[in-house]
Amino acid sequence: MDACKLGLDAVRLQQGADGRFYPIHYMSKKTSIQEEKLCSYELEVLAVIEALKKFRNYLLGRKFRIQTDYAAICENTRKEGINTKDC
Repeated sequence: MDACKLGLDAVRLQQGADGRFYPIHYMSKKTSIQEEKLCSYELEVLAVIEALKKFRNYLLGRKFRIQTDYAAICENTRKEGINTKDC
């Protein structure tokens, strides 16, 4: 998943018999005027939310992993009392 002021995107991958992951579904969305005002942390979280909504039917009842290139999300998910307005 990735995000910027212009838009959000995500890729759903599936592991093949050879153990490698292959893209099987793409998602992209242009950000609204309101979303363009969000900071990078909030945009990345929004990308995760939008991807979960888009791929919901494929993910329900299954184990899956969310992978993002934004280290702040990974770090902040381990903390208590996250204040997104600190971005």
